[in-house]
Amino acid sequence: MNVWRSRLATLRAMLWLMLARTLVRLAPLRTYRLTLGPVAEGVRDCEPEPSDVDLALAIAQRIERAATRLPGESKCLPKAIALQWMLRRVGLPSRLIVAVHRTARNGPHAFHAWVEQGERILIGHCDRADYCPVMAFDQFGAS
Repeated sequence: MNVWRSRLATLRAMLWLMLARTLVRLAPLRTYRLTLGPVAEGVRDCEPEPSDVDLALAIAQRIERAATRLPGESKCLPKAIALQWMLRRVGLPSRLIVAVHRTARNGPHAFHAWVEQGERILIGHCDRADYCPVMAFDQFGAS
């Protein structure tokens, strides 16, 4: 990827991340939850193609890079939402998980969000055993 394409990809990620941060801060989930995919039911057993994983990881890296370039803090939920949207735009399947910590129900780590593809966490890395999922949104590459 040349320098200008890389910068453009980071700029695009910054725009999606700013939108996600704004929505999380100002709007209730019900106003934008349909953009995240249908609410997941049960376990999904599809495993993405290796090339899909590489592209998804590259997009996740762009979100992380964008988060470091924007003023203020980008928490896990806006980053996960922005990644979910960006993966949808390129037609890649993913699952966004919102979870509560099993023991620490108060404080900064009481809730966490991440995006996964198959068994791989793309953004929001954590020990899944520490969290109890509250909701999940699946997208299977529908745009």
